[in-house]
Amino acid sequence: MKKYLVLLFLTFSLTGYCQSRIGTPLSRVRAEYADPKYQLRQVTSDTSTFLAVNFEYATIIHRFGRDSLCNKTYVTVPDTTLANEMVRTCDAIYEPKSFLEWTVRLPNDVLKVELVETATKDGSKIPTFQWTRDK
Repeated sequence: MKKYLVLLFLTFSLTGYCQSRIGTPLSRVRAEYADPKYQLRQVTSDTSTFLAVNFEYATIIHRFGRDSLCNKTYVTVPDTTLANEMVRTCDAIYEPKSFLEWTVRLPNDVLKVELVETATKDGSKIPTFQWTRDK
């Protein structure tokens, strides 16, 4: 039951929460996750800053460039069951470009969503949905 509740949460993420971060300033996203329950983590490299929020069945990571604007959002899920449910949701609410890629048309922007596999520290792969601006 918990997995389905999280899936519902992720569905809401797909429909507006995640993609709305593209182009959003770092300070605004930090403020949105200001509640301690989110346990927001920040990692900074030479060229990017990452904000990560862990949930029981997913992790959301926003990447910001040197301009401090979000340029990519990742949603990782721990198994293919949740990934398959998210794929069905993407198929229903976005324009499919291929089996693992969708176009999101917003009033002032066009985004691309892709499902890829991301390597973990132990070498295993996890399903990851990534949002970027469509060029």
